Amino acid sequence: MVGIFITMEGPDGAGKTTQIQMLKEYLNKKGFDVLITRDPGGNAVSEAIREVILNKEFTEMGYMTELLFYMRRRGRSLLRKISNRRYLQEKR
Repeated sequence: MVGIFITMEGPDGAGKTTQIQMLKEYLNKKGFDVLITRDPGGNAVSEAIREVILNKEFTEMGYMTELLFYMRRRGRSLLRKISNRRYLQEKR
């Protein structure tokens, strides 16, 4: 199975969620199966990381720390969700 990974980036309030939903509807109409994830987010640990990253009171957190938080979450999320999805499709 061949697939593609598309990421939407932008600041809070930029309309990412709206654009993601519109793209999903378009791709579904074209016959593509779409998996949407939120990064970081999706489970208790990732939601906590997300709250820390987005909290404006934590000004002492450097950009490298923030980057490492995101990368930790993205790696785990991709491995879990994409590998589980491939497994389920192979079982069909």
